[in-house]
Amino acid sequence: MERCSGTTIERDLGCALLIALALNSGTSFAYVWLLEASFGATLGKAMVGIRVTRTNGRNAFAASAIRNLFRLVDELGFYLVGGLVAGCSRFRQRFGDICAGTAVVEAEFGFGLKTGAVLLWTTVLVGAGWAVPRICAENNAANGPRYLNQIVVQVGQSEKSTYVRVARFRIDVQLASGTEP
Repeated sequence: MERCSGTTIERDLGCALLIALALNSGTSFAYVWLLEASFGATLGKAMVGIRVTRTNGRNAFAASAIRNLFRLVDELGFYLVGGLVAGCSRFRQRFGDICAGTAVVEAEFGFGLKTGAVLLWTTVLVGAGWAVPRICAENNAANGPRYLNQIVVQVGQSEKSTYVRVARFRIDVQLASGTEP
């Protein structure tokens, strides 16, 4: 954001939002996909005692990927589509479950596993609460309220690359020769 023209700032903000959306979506998908495929439940599902099971012979990783990719359809209208499909289906499956050949069922998780899930979830939450102020402190703003008006993610360009910076970490994407940034 070295340049101050309105179009450059709007483009940089759009790029930053697009990158944040992509990182958030990718991380969320990987979390749910890998835990459901490996253990049949995410931390939240384990805490409340439900599990995803396969109703056909499909590979667990493929079934979980299909189930969670179709979440985009299920969540249309704040999960209106998923709720309507589940309400009308014989086994109360949402659209993603029907396509993937999966179902969500009650499961008995032991006290130790439920406690471990709650502790892990709490640890991640506390860790995020600890890390965010430190990331913001790296980008100390001269004026304004504490932790507001501070850059957490920065997207920019140099002569030969585009970069994304989060606190002290920077990822450079080199541009092909003959193209302009």
